[in-house]
Amino acid sequence: DGWYWNAHIGMLKTKGINSSTVNADYMDYKLGVTKEVKGFVLGASAIWTSANAGTCNSSNFGTKSGPYCFTDNLSYTAGNAKNVINAGRSTVVFSVTKGS
Repeated sequence: DGWYWNAHIGMLKTKGINSSTVNADYMDYKLGVTKEVKGFVLGASAIWTSANAGTCNSSNFGTKSGPYCFTDNLSYTAGNAKNVINAGRSTVVFSVTKGS
């Protein structure tokens, strides 16, 4: 009927990081559905991880409590991170593709 389900489970294991100060290993998950409509494939997926970045802010950016907190500020200085982003948060992705 043109409906398809998809799922994914993955695991990231880090090497060369002192696990007593930072545990950066995590699992990632995805559940999605697609529907073919007039030559197009419409999709929606929920994506989440077991990464626990908590609340990302300038005080925990790059620390043990925030290993998945990142910034797009190229001129970062300690305690002055702007636009800190939690890369461990969940999200929804929508897609549209055209078959040949």
